[in-house]
Amino acid sequence: MKLKYKSGNTPLIKIDKLCKRFGLNDLYIKDESKNPFGTFKDRRSEFIIQRGVEEHINKFVAMTSGNAGYSLGKFAEGTKIKIVNFIDKKLKKSIKDELKKVSYKIIEIDFSKKIWTPEEITTIARENNTEVIWDATNGFHGYHEGYIEIIEEIQKESPAPDFIVVPVGTGEAFCGLYGGIKRFRLKTRLIGVGVENKW
Repeated sequence: MKLKYKSGNTPLIKIDKLCKRFGLNDLYIKDESKNPFGTFKDRRSEFIIQRGVEEHINKFVAMTSGNAGYSLGKFAEGTKIKIVNFIDKKLKKSIKDELKKVSYKIIEIDFSKKIWTPEEITTIARENNTEVIWDATNGFHGYHEGYIEIIEEIQKESPAPDFIVVPVGTGEAFCGLYGGIKRFRLKTRLIGVGVENKW
């Protein structure tokens, strides 16, 4: 089944101002905001929903603060897959309203009280014993592979970079890019950047 939306093939843009500021000849940004829903997570969402269609998954559950859940819901459009997004009770109303538009169901929980496991959220989302439900919050099913094509696109547009800098949240994108570097046998070094003092 062909999905309604397609991610990827985002532009690689040379930023002369940053090159000058940091004394570099070639500094590029892979503009992932050009994906259908403005986030690099669109690549992951497309990969997840495509796998879900192939594996006959009935429902995906995800803990989200907004963009990942919205992206997942949009990519599920036109399929029979239901998206249940778990959000924090304190999330802004405007974000909740947007998520409601693309989700089968929104479930509000208190993220500050405990760490919720995939088994717990799957149990909460289950409506009958015949449903096949997967957790889409983290890469338990190899979802990081959705990011490998970034490396493929980069090497088509330019010589293999010496370094790639990537934000690190759960580490899924980092793992996917690392897998792409290994797959294409590049000597590129991967640098992950996280938020200081983040739990």
